[in-house]
Amino acid sequence: MVHRQLPKVGRTQNWRWLAMLVLVPAVLSTAGMVWPGAAIEETLTRRSEEALTEARISWTGLEVRGRDVRVSGVPSGRRAEAREKIEEVAGVRAVSAVADGAAGGGLSVIPRGRQLAVSGIAPDEQAARRLLDEIRDRRDGREVVDAVLVVDGSALPADPALIAEVLAEVPERTAATVSMYWWSDTLMLTGPVIDEQTAIELRTSVRAVLPAEIRLEDRTWQARLGETATFGAEAFQETVSTMLADGGGLRFAAGSARLTTSGTEVLRQLVGLLRVAPGMPVILHGRAADGEADLAGARAEAVRAELLDQGVSGSLVTMRSSVDAADDSDVDVVDVQIG
Repeated sequence: MVHRQLPKVGRTQNWRWLAMLVLVPAVLSTAGMVWPGAAIEETLTRRSEEALTEARISWTGLEVRGRDVRVSGVPSGRRAEAREKIEEVAGVRAVSAVADGAAGGGLSVIPRGRQLAVSGIAPDEQAARRLLDEIRDRRDGREVVDAVLVVDGSALPADPALIAEVLAEVPERTAATVSMYWWSDTLMLTGPVIDEQTAIELRTSVRAVLPAEIRLEDRTWQARLGETATFGAEAFQETVSTMLADGGGLRFAAGSARLTTSGTEVLRQLVGLLRVAPGMPVILHGRAADGEADLAGARAEAVRAELLDQGVSGSLVTMRSSVDAADDSDVDVVDVQIG
């Protein structure tokens, strides 16, 4: 009797498929390392942008070819730092940080408390003086620090009247935190803002007066903890009031000290705002219908308890309560006052 071993078809095919699953990705990965393509350039671009943003370094352009990165428009005082940050990005081979090549040089307008530092180059004393005078006339008495250099053959990146007009359109709540960098074809905004709505308002206001041929680059970011010392109570109150109005307020069910679904969402947003404004005093004003004074206090206490649970210092939160007999009064809310 002849015994023949049947071929192990299933096992052989399994090993073949397993080999393909292992070898094919390895080959493709190796090919990607040998021949850098669009995917690698996109990855390095994203990583480089993230590195500059994290370091709070503003720029106007990033160009990646293979594994080499060229960054342009970086303020002169931070080019070396920008180069170092990108060199730390995994996969980058060489980095060059250069000035913007557009004619007309550059100009920066940087807020410093109640001062406004203006630096850049101008072709002559008359142009420099006109620039500073235009800015002084539009900035509500804020002291303008002159750091403009006169360089023969240079040119301002834009007409002084336009620069001053754009500054005048910057919303008050961002005037103390957002810097401007001008080139002949680009205006870049950079600095912390309280929230996305404020960033949108800033972009809209500036774009409305900026000529179409000038590109607007928004490099602002939402403020982190400790970055909001320059935000005044009035500006922050405006942001909080807008958020409350848009969301329907810290609303409670009638006759209850329990927030409604929409009220809970508004409270979540309030907590987010307070986290980027540490040290900002808050007054909670609980309201209720006539004869429900205890309920008004309980509502304020419910909001306070949630704020403390989310990390807001109890020493910063004050409570008040009141009742209202008027038929048209909104008595099922807790009002929020900043400062």
